[in-house]
Amino acid sequence: MLDRTLKAARAALDEQQIANMFVAFLTPASLIALVLGLWRLTADVGWTEAFVISSGFFSHWQVWIALAIALKSLATWGAAGRTRAPKNI
Repeated sequence: MLDRTLKAARAALDEQQIANMFVAFLTPASLIALVLGLWRLTADVGWTEAFVISSGFFSHWQVWIALAIALKSLATWGAAGRTRAPKNI
């Protein structure tokens, strides 16, 4: 049963479609990281309430902003790669 389901899923989605879906989710993920970074920054300044992550690596606003930049860069690079891909005729 599970084997048939996996075969059907693989037939429905090829590798290019999976890559396209992955790239499509990178921009919203970068926006979420940016919002978390700005939230942490404004919490440090005292404009908002306490940030949800109070200690550890992800408790710093610089980490969230860097992650947002990296994710958006990856999304832009992936989208550019999709447009340059040769078309099958």
